[in-house]
Amino acid sequence: MLGDLLSADPRTAQLFEPFSPLSGIACVDRWYASADRAGSRWRHVIDDYVAGRNTKWRTRRDETPNLSRWFKGTPMLREYVAARVRRPQRIVVKCPYLTLSAQYLIEQHDFRALFTVRHPGAFLASLRRVQWDAAVWLDDLVEQESCSREERAMATTEAAQAGLLWRIVNRHALETQRRFPNSAVLLSHEDFCADPHGEMDRVTRALGIAYSSKMREAVTHATGGDIVIPPEGKVEHLVRNASAMVGEWRHRVSARDEAELRQICEPLYRELVGTDWLGRRLVALDQECETSKATAR
Repeated sequence: MLGDLLSADPRTAQLFEPFSPLSGIACVDRWYASADRAGSRWRHVIDDYVAGRNTKWRTRRDETPNLSRWFKGTPMLREYVAARVRRPQRIVVKCPYLTLSAQYLIEQHDFRALFTVRHPGAFLASLRRVQWDAAVWLDDLVEQESCSREERAMATTEAAQAGLLWRIVNRHALETQRRFPNSAVLLSHEDFCADPHGEMDRVTRALGIAYSSKMREAVTHATGGDIVIPPEGKVEHLVRNASAMVGEWRHRVSARDEAELRQICEPLYRELVGTDWLGRRLVALDQECETSKATAR
């Protein structure tokens, strides 16, 4: 959703998930291309993509080849060509699968990165809703040495696999933000749902772009709907009731699954977003604790 919101201005173009092995660049055959690792084979793929050379696109399985598509290309190819021809003021590359390449993109190609951090419970609920298997992604991360074989072997349940994937990706996001504080921004999904305009204003200022009227309209439209639980199997559904979605995952994740997620993810989650597992601000909790101590004395 944030890719659409950040690209709401007329002079902005969005490139959607170019590094998805299902529908993106043809040679990308692994999830979460890890270009931040020294000697990664993905670096030259990124270089070519940014430079507009030697980049071929795969056709989706549900796209039957025909003469019209041969002339027009796939939707991703059309987006890519249009962005290079029209020369928009800003290009938004919406691609979570580039998270482990963010440092290379910042250092070598002057990108600015926005990382959206979802609650681990909400992440697991979303994976189940769209029937995605975290195990496939973890196996690709092991192959790229972004996950150890020992860690992968210990993640035997669906919740543990989702939790491990969440931890690997978000740990790298935090490391990137700390290394490049002027080029990388963290956004809590739950904070955005609770205060869409306030968080978008903060994010755009941190990214050095204007929170335009068009962007404000897009945020209002995208977060002011009636939907709290998007339909099963549907990956994208932009018009939703954002504030009502905060904590909704608790109705769809069992106590056992939540306990597994907490064990794997809670310390990092607290560090990333500044709240405890239940969404209470850590600063406020510390103040309560100090007040209790003073009262006890």
